[in-house]
Amino acid sequence: VRDIQSHLADIYEIEVSADLISKITDAILEEVREWQARPLDPVWPVIFLDAIVCKVRDQGTVKNKAADLAVGVGVDGKKEVLGIWVEHTEGAKFWLRVMNDLKARGIEDVLIVVCDGLTGLPAAIEAVWPDAVVQTCIVHLTRASLRWVNYKDRKRVAAQLKLIYGAPTEQAAREALDAWTDSEVGRQYPAIKRQWEAAWEHVIPFFAFPPEVRKVIYTTNMIESINYQLCKITKTRGHFWFAPELAIEIGVWIRQHLAGSPTHEGGSDHVGEGVRDDGSEQAFEAVLDAVAEVRDLVATGPAGGHDRRSCLEGAGGPVDDHADPDGREAGRACGAGGVQTRREGSVSRLRAGAGQGRGGSPVRGLQGARGEADPGGGKRRLGLSGRVPRRVEQATKTGLLELVDGAVAAGWTVRDACRVLELGEIRTHRWMARRRLGRLADLRPGGSPMHGLLAWEVTEIMALFDEWGETDKSHRKLAHRGSYLDRVWVSPSTVRRVLSVADKHFRPLPRPGKSVRKPFPDWADYIPNSMWIYDTTHFTRAGMAVLIIEDLVSRKWITEIVSFEETSTQVEIAFTAALDSEGLLAAVDARHDDGTVDLGVDDETRPILLAVSDNGPQMTSGSTREFMAMCAIAQHFGRPGTPTDQAWIESLNGHLKLEYPHLLAIRDPQTLRAELAVARVHYNTIRLHAGIGYVTPDDEHNGRGEAIRKAREAGLEQARLQRLAHHRAGRDNEDTQGPDDVV
Repeated sequence: VRDIQSHLADIYEIEVSADLISKITDAILEEVREWQARPLDPVWPVIFLDAIVCKVRDQGTVKNKAADLAVGVGVDGKKEVLGIWVEHTEGAKFWLRVMNDLKARGIEDVLIVVCDGLTGLPAAIEAVWPDAVVQTCIVHLTRASLRWVNYKDRKRVAAQLKLIYGAPTEQAAREALDAWTDSEVGRQYPAIKRQWEAAWEHVIPFFAFPPEVRKVIYTTNMIESINYQLCKITKTRGHFWFAPELAIEIGVWIRQHLAGSPTHEGGSDHVGEGVRDDGSEQAFEAVLDAVAEVRDLVATGPAGGHDRRSCLEGAGGPVDDHADPDGREAGRACGAGGVQTRREGSVSRLRAGAGQGRGGSPVRGLQGARGEADPGGGKRRLGLSGRVPRRVEQATKTGLLELVDGAVAAGWTVRDACRVLELGEIRTHRWMARRRLGRLADLRPGGSPMHGLLAWEVTEIMALFDEWGETDKSHRKLAHRGSYLDRVWVSPSTVRRVLSVADKHFRPLPRPGKSVRKPFPDWADYIPNSMWIYDTTHFTRAGMAVLIIEDLVSRKWITEIVSFEETSTQVEIAFTAALDSEGLLAAVDARHDDGTVDLGVDDETRPILLAVSDNGPQMTSGSTREFMAMCAIAQHFGRPGTPTDQAWIESLNGHLKLEYPHLLAIRDPQTLRAELAVARVHYNTIRLHAGIGYVTPDDEHNGRGEAIRKAREAGLEQARLQRLAHHRAGRDNEDTQGPDDVV
């Protein structure tokens, strides 16, 4: 009820009470019940049985329920839906109840019953109509067989199975099935033969009929096409609130879409389709929804019935020629040419031709036999192809609505016309309502600007930009400047939008120049104990700061100081220990025997080494500078905010925490000091460093690195020469025979 109310309000802008809707649906349900209980003819040549699954709300939960359908072909050749039954599942026991209901409504005898391979269903059919011939759907059986097959082998297996059901006689089909055992696919998939032999009794009946009848009864395509149309209706609902609602939806659709007579291709004709008042026949093209070009809807004929034919080849058709998404059989895509209907006796024949029937005029706007559609017809003349865009001009809307009006006048429903035009149905109804009001043209984007700026506000914003733009240099400041001066009250985004429309821009602020790294002094040699680098890293679990000194050239980790403070004292202690461990304190004492150092004298021999660091307060403090001057150590600072200038020590800190993660979990400072000492020994003497040619920092620091690298190069060359000599010797010793050596 709520869905119907919202639908009417959305499209027609009318409100209908829930009581009225309930009364109408009750009346429709009563009609459906009368239709479901109508008497039936006593004899039916063919009946097709199948089911679709729909979602229905039952006791507060949405469940899958089966809607079982029975479609029969009467003695007059007309196809008719006999009834629908809704049940929890599709089973042989329920089908037995369905057939008993059909028998109670007057069906006394059925010649052929076509069904899928549901277990127990043939026995149920024979229990109600003992003389009926049960034909299993070949397509269902083939698909069940392909479940056993690897995906890459499916085409090969399907081609082999087609030799069975596509045989001209029952005897030939049996021979093809027996030959399956000796074939390659038969040895690979022996279970398929057992499956076909188990169902063989209900597979072979269609061989007793001529090819025209075989194509009607060898598969359930006739009912599958109806199932697909019903699925398109039901899937838009999501789920139904109760089973009668599902019955109403399906029943009303069946009442509105009368079924026609089956063709020898397995399709069906709409009742009276293509027959003119003067007895001649008019050709209609089958509606092809998937083609790229769009044609006039009127020329293609009304879309109410099953006018979409199949294009099967041979007696039985290909394996996957079951009902495709457009309601026609899919073995091979139908040609885009016009399809002409011609009646000869009781059999209807389809012919792909130029689209002109006897006594009729050529169909305009259609695609001929493999030709291009008439560019002057349908959506093509409106400049459209494919789905209609979200926004189109008024003239395009008018043209589309004229196409829909012409299609409705020719017997189409608005829904079918919109589906072929790829135009939303609700959107079409809205356009129709706006056309009646003369308001088909689109409004300006944004609707009615109830909060739009006033003209004087735009003028004030432009005046503020001219007066204060150079001072504020920002749309945010300019917005606040307007309220600060009591001139205009707008948001910063409004100021930015107004200035953008007027193509006004603030002068960009000057960007700071790119800094350049200060090079090392010329006197610093790139040798061990000439340049040191130091930095502080933190171990938060222990609450300690660790100052590490590293030789920049050899990458040797010289020493570390663990402390909870970061002051110049830690720097002085660390450098004193490092100078002592590297034997440089004597050189420091020799530089100032008098106890003073003249920093104003430019003496290249005075510095002992170069200390590289960042701009931390403990590195740049006066106490640190005095200590470094006293030790004849020159300082070199990196650029502020540029840690890459200290990449050597930053790399050591990163590897320390990454390769020794247990250090991060230590809480005791003494344990941290001991573990750092162990890690320093491992880092210096065992770990190979990529930055110095894959030797240890200790080897590089003590001058062994170059010899190790050269030894590796020599070893690689020696190994290469040995491999060459070995393979050459082996090739020379091989016995080779020429043409003259053959006896």
